[in-house]
Amino acid sequence: MRIRTPLAGLVAFAVAAIGLVAAAVPPAAAAPSGTIAEPAADGALYTRAPILVRGTLSGATQTVVAVQDRVSKLWWHADGSWGDYEGQQAALDAGSWSFTWPSPEPGDYLVQAKAVASDGSYDPALPYRRFTVVDLPAALAAPAGLIAEPAPGGIVPVGQKTTIRGVAQASGGVVWAGVTILDRAAHAWWHADGTWGAYERQPVTIGASGASRVAWSFDWTPPKDGDYLLEVATRDAGGVTAVSPSVVFAADGAPPSVTAAGQASYPVQHPITWTGSASDNRGVVSVSVAIYDRAAKLWARDDGTWGDYQSRPATLTGPDGGMPWTASSTGQFAFSQVGWTFTWTPPRPGDYGLSVYATDSIGLLDTAHPWLPFTVTAPGQDAEPPVGEVTAPLPDQGLTSPGIRVAGTVTDDVAVDKVRVGVQNRDTGKWWQAGGTWGETPGWAVATLTGSTWSYQWEAPAAGHYSVTVRFADKAGRESSRWRGFDHDPGADGRYVTLLMSRSQWSAVDRACRPLRGAVKLDEVAREFKARGFPASGTVVVDRTLDQNRQCLAGFVDYANWADLATLRDQYGWTFVSHGMGYRNVTTLTPEQQRAESCGSLAPLASRGHTRAWGLFAYPDDRLTTQIQQDVVSTCFAFGRKYGNGVTSRSDLAPPYFQNTWSLPAGRCDDPSLLCNRWVPSVTGANDYRYTSPDQLAEFLRGYPGRWRVLQAYRFMRGKRIVDTGQGESWDCTGTSWRGHWTGGAEAYCLNDFLTALRMAGGQATVTDPAAVAGAWGRGDRTAP
Repeated sequence: MRIRTPLAGLVAFAVAAIGLVAAAVPPAAAAPSGTIAEPAADGALYTRAPILVRGTLSGATQTVVAVQDRVSKLWWHADGSWGDYEGQQAALDAGSWSFTWPSPEPGDYLVQAKAVASDGSYDPALPYRRFTVVDLPAALAAPAGLIAEPAPGGIVPVGQKTTIRGVAQASGGVVWAGVTILDRAAHAWWHADGTWGAYERQPVTIGASGASRVAWSFDWTPPKDGDYLLEVATRDAGGVTAVSPSVVFAADGAPPSVTAAGQASYPVQHPITWTGSASDNRGVVSVSVAIYDRAAKLWARDDGTWGDYQSRPATLTGPDGGMPWTASSTGQFAFSQVGWTFTWTPPRPGDYGLSVYATDSIGLLDTAHPWLPFTVTAPGQDAEPPVGEVTAPLPDQGLTSPGIRVAGTVTDDVAVDKVRVGVQNRDTGKWWQAGGTWGETPGWAVATLTGSTWSYQWEAPAAGHYSVTVRFADKAGRESSRWRGFDHDPGADGRYVTLLMSRSQWSAVDRACRPLRGAVKLDEVAREFKARGFPASGTVVVDRTLDQNRQCLAGFVDYANWADLATLRDQYGWTFVSHGMGYRNVTTLTPEQQRAESCGSLAPLASRGHTRAWGLFAYPDDRLTTQIQQDVVSTCFAFGRKYGNGVTSRSDLAPPYFQNTWSLPAGRCDDPSLLCNRWVPSVTGANDYRYTSPDQLAEFLRGYPGRWRVLQAYRFMRGKRIVDTGQGESWDCTGTSWRGHWTGGAEAYCLNDFLTALRMAGGQATVTDPAAVAGAWGRGDRTAP
């Protein structure tokens, strides 16, 4: 500091001496910032009337407002749809901003305000407010009230204050409101003195007596476990009183219980799996475990160290024995009885203990806390062969590059010794040798082993059908093996890919035939596909395609109408093929009826401008016979659809000209640590399909020389929707990784993952329709008879 002071003075003197004026450093511009004044606080209640959102801004030239559905995680769009983030410009007025959300629907929402400066920088705080819209009409008329909390089917804790709240409205002003609480088992009403008896209303606290629309609240402490019925009465200034729809809810004071099973001793570095079940009268939401080193008196932690207590979530495995379950309004599952599992690999011998506890839907903990002491012993005799898997190539994968990576995983109860790989030419039966030749016996190559993963690089000498046999050996000489087939063809023969959209389903719908929030409509799917160079081919059931409106299967889907199909064709390049006149099982029909169902569908399609339908007949529900294909369908269609691996080879093309289609499977998620890996809710009761990875889809959609690959999809979803049985489809597409995504229906798939696959596969295959492949492969330009 003693040096800097005179130096600074010297510099100042020099500047003045030569007549320069030091420019003043302007103060740094303040970062843009904003506030939200209304809603005034989290949890505000509104009706279906337009909602005014307002606040202030500083250092900004605009405010962008966005509304998110807190359950589905989707954002409101100006056209009334829901999807990815979209902000709306707020109106500005002297340091204030305002925005009116014009068409709220009942639900739980979040509003976010982003103050943006002229240089594009924005307020990093991104203030937001949570609010709820209840199902009261926008227009004011006779008195009406609604209960917002507790929600129907909600659960509140016994012995703790619960705030019951809602909204009341009346054109003449709300002057009074009162609630009634009925014990459903005793059929008695709550009294102000804490007793139960005859019908009695309890006055609530009104936000602004006399206003046309008010929020109200009532504090109540449930005295006991039970099921209750709640109503609110609303009175206007003219003395007219109206009673709301009732809400059934429960009070819970009983903790859950949990069981655990395990052994007394385990070998070191060998995975230990504990299992058990948990139950609760109102629903178990989680099971957690903690592992204790009894000698060191420390707890195992997530980062592999030992220290203070830390619990870990066990994986729930779904409802035990078909026992009931529920889903809350926020999408949380609660099980009356549920299985659980947890796996841990002990790092060293010692004496340990496992602590287990369950949590129910209101946070009550199991009081028993099962404790399982166990001992981990030093390595003993190797008792099991290694367990190995091949993860690359994929089954029957077609590869164009000669550099082929073979890889996978391997584990053993003691130690893996080596992994050996043999490559066989399936066309000749001969095996690849170390010197680059082929021989009669396997020429085993040793793979590179790194921890629990292994890999081997092989250079294919020519096109062909190949397989790898992988042998896994442990230190005791025990072995296991795996086999995987794949193809290699670097040739220039055409590679064709077709995207089929089964039955041209417009959207998934609820029981009132309204599109489900998060279900992506077919025209939006078409826009996304076109942007990535993937036009699709839809299948059409003629009798389900209407001139006006859309035919709806309530609680399931509605179908595109003729105008929709024309738009998809003319704007997005889609073509359409036949799914039959009436979606009938052709195996039960006479030959004349078979022809009417299949060939007879071509004329009505052609009359609507869909003249390429002759390329493919999609047998309804895959019900077909070779005889029907030969005698009927092949006479008017180039190909007949048949489910399989989705690959049709030009070299194998022969009568009766079946074509192979891969029906995109979706269902349980890929992450083994999540409940969705073991169980997902389904409208059919169970979905045992596994959600397909975007990587696998991309590999398929890249095509392969001399092959025609057809992938059939059905409908696409965004965001998250989890509902009780009987309320339609559930799904969750919100996780950052596809491995956590799942769909309750096997015919639904997350749009974000599918678009990822299209992006990875784009530009490598000719994406076209069945008629184009038929023309290229000599099946001719067929027309309806």
